[in-house]
Amino acid sequence: MLASAVIPPTSNSDDHLRCILTTPKTAFTEIRRTTKLLEQDTLGSKAGFIAPQMRVSDVFELIVGGCHLIQSFCIASRNPRISHVSCYSEMELPMRTRLSVLLAFVLCVTAQVFAADEFTIDPAHSSANFAVKHLMISTVHGRFSDVSGTILYDEKDPSKSSVLAVIKAASVNTDNQTRDKDLRSANFFESDKYPEIRFQSTQVEKIGDQLQVTGNLTMKGVTHQVTLPITLAKAEVKGKTRLGIETGTTLNRFDYNVSFDSTGTTVGKEIKIDINVEAVKNQP
Repeated sequence: MLASAVIPPTSNSDDHLRCILTTPKTAFTEIRRTTKLLEQDTLGSKAGFIAPQMRVSDVFELIVGGCHLIQSFCIASRNPRISHVSCYSEMELPMRTRLSVLLAFVLCVTAQVFAADEFTIDPAHSSANFAVKHLMISTVHGRFSDVSGTILYDEKDPSKSSVLAVIKAASVNTDNQTRDKDLRSANFFESDKYPEIRFQSTQVEKIGDQLQVTGNLTMKGVTHQVTLPITLAKAEVKGKTRLGIETGTTLNRFDYNVSFDSTGTTVGKEIKIDINVEAVKNQP
């Protein structure tokens, strides 16, 4: 038997420990559920701990709770009928037992919380490019040169990955100063009022050899869900791990209140997007 524990608030946590006996499988499921809530940046009563909410930076508090969980495990393993433990001392438990189970608990938690590698987007080697029809007869190409953000990538389980990308709207460049000034104005991106275009992923899936990332794209105060097919490459360069990401989609600019020329004859409605990103793995 294993025991999962509900830990009373901090000061008297050693005085009373209520143990809920369960199977090893259920106990492990509870640890996974608790860890998942930690990944979501919050941990409170729903996780099974009666304690103030904690953030990821407070992970060691979770480990302290794990120590109590370990104690209940050891005591319950001696007496499977036990349902309540009062005023026990941790000295009752062999040191080797406490340390061994603590290590197992910590490895279980940290393996899930920190499995994904963190990468920082390299602006010098990243760009968001676009193409749009002009007068319905030619194509104008442009790009946003200021792209930043963070990628969490779990190679073994891509579903645990995530992306946050930020584009500075004022970095738009079509190699024509007059046109670029107009693009930054209220006619188009209104970059003074809406300085950033943001993408925050909500789901990552692996489909065949590609990843598919779904998330919220926000531009000019409007948010819509988009799904991006991702081609990913990985390389080791001078001791650093780098990711190369290519993706693209087509957007209707009117969906994001970029509504100059409502007929779409001078400037086309459909904007073809082509994104190239290089990201460097953060050092521990």
